[in-house]
Amino acid sequence: MSAWTTEKPTTAGWYWVRAPKHGWRDAVVWIEKDGEGPDSYCYLCDEDSTDVAEIDGEWQPVEPAKE
Repeated sequence: MSAWTTEKPTTAGWYWVRAPKHGWRDAVVWIEKDGEGPDSYCYLCDEDSTDVAEIDGEWQPVEPAKE
């Protein structure tokens, strides 16, 4: 299992995030890149997208299930 890190995701995919200042505790989110630019956006169920740069929290990639 990967370790939690404060480094923000740089590639699209599913991530765990815990960001108490945003009210998120161990939530699974989708990170999407904005085309070729450096911006990434976080999608949490039932909420609008949030710029990853604005999220103060810890991240961990979701690892694929083992068969």
